[in-house]
Amino acid sequence: MSRSRNGQFLMAGVVTFVVLAVASFLVFDRLLVLPARDPPLSVRQVLFEQTTGPRIIIDAGSNAYVGLDPEILERRFGHQTVLLADHAGYPLDMKLSRLEKYLHQGDVLILPLEWNYYVGHFSDRTFTDNVFTALKHYYRALPFWERARFFFTGMKFSSVFKYIRSLVLGEVARPSSRVIVSEWYAQLKHSPFGAALNDGPVPRYVGFFDCRSMLLFGEKNGAPDLERLADRLAAIARARQVKIALTWPVVIGKDCYDAYERDFRPAENALRAAMGRVGIPILGNPRDYYFADERYMLDTYYHPIAEGARIRTRRLAEQVAEAGILASQAVSAAELAQQRLEAVDAAIAGVAYRGLVPASNGTHVIDQTAVENNMLFGRGWSQPEANSFIWSDGLESVLAIRLPERRCRLTLNHFLHGEQRDSEVRLVPSQTWQSASEPIEVPAAARGVALLQLRHWDVKSPLELGQGTDPRLLKFNLQSFTVDCEG
Repeated sequence: MSRSRNGQFLMAGVVTFVVLAVASFLVFDRLLVLPARDPPLSVRQVLFEQTTGPRIIIDAGSNAYVGLDPEILERRFGHQTVLLADHAGYPLDMKLSRLEKYLHQGDVLILPLEWNYYVGHFSDRTFTDNVFTALKHYYRALPFWERARFFFTGMKFSSVFKYIRSLVLGEVARPSSRVIVSEWYAQLKHSPFGAALNDGPVPRYVGFFDCRSMLLFGEKNGAPDLERLADRLAAIARARQVKIALTWPVVIGKDCYDAYERDFRPAENALRAAMGRVGIPILGNPRDYYFADERYMLDTYYHPIAEGARIRTRRLAEQVAEAGILASQAVSAAELAQQRLEAVDAAIAGVAYRGLVPASNGTHVIDQTAVENNMLFGRGWSQPEANSFIWSDGLESVLAIRLPERRCRLTLNHFLHGEQRDSEVRLVPSQTWQSASEPIEVPAAARGVALLQLRHWDVKSPLELGQGTDPRLLKFNLQSFTVDCEG
């Protein structure tokens, strides 16, 4: 074979390889992970995206998810507090990219990072296996070229093949928008502050290693570039106009810091020097969050019981105040709780816009087709009755209806239970309330989504009215809606 033919063959191979590599990335990026209609599965991510500042944002791994009580910080400082912490095995760079995308001006970011983020850097298969589903918000926060770099250098292709295989075999089904929205409210009700406080008893997993070896397990992966980390945090602080503070993980065990000067002091000194150069404060010292008494241990050296988490959080709150990072503000817990609810309500509009079909002009009966295609029920609704008509349950209800993207008139056709004072409705974010029997004017600026909040008067359950044993606070029975859009 001639030299020119060899060159052509080599060039064809290179081109084929590049085309296949780019095609593989685009399939992964556009089809498997990034479909825009899929909302985040976690209500904590929804709160991070939707709540307004100034807020307290906390991110780390399970050490903070299990070991902090964000309610203490929220009530002490009167700031909406979002605990994003999940798992220490997720790459720190990915966490920082997500933070950078959604932080608001005036936020305070507290990073009680695990020791492995300070003395080593790694990621595990838990992340790559779940980046298609529960963790896709991490990937979505990356710029295009960072997504490409992650695919070629950080993604485990066994995870890709595993996910594709599960799709082909029908083992994975994307939950519907309606199911995801319902789960948001369930998560918020179960843990409104995002913590997983636990007093046990649970099995302890401490027999395979001692406390010190666990704390330093990241060392085998090499020390991170602390100067690069410091510069990255300083850049985020400047770009987003936020305050950032680092602090230490909680650790439980009688021998954890016995060799502190040898094992930990060099890492602490290097970290303090790097962060001091860029003006990022470090709150307290590692021993401030150390419990030698193992009665504070939940299941590992890194997870305290709820009592230990509250002690740790109160210490952190004192150090935040002493450092002048935050001052206490008089904001009621009820007002902050309402802000969380309204943030989740607002997220429904985005889900409706991307995931629903605009309802055509005319009257639409509340049946399975309308529920699946044109509308999303938020909080304050009961399960559909046998005839598919749905009752409000409580004093407030939220509903989103997908409309054509032009000026529309929307009428809610309904029946009232009990006292006959009509419910009121407003088109969010308008502050104007009107009778729910009157047509609702939806401007073109609403981009085809009518996000409606209803409030109900004189609400009594059938049980209270002597009409049965049903304890639900039923008031507003939505039977159909009528759409009349211009053009």
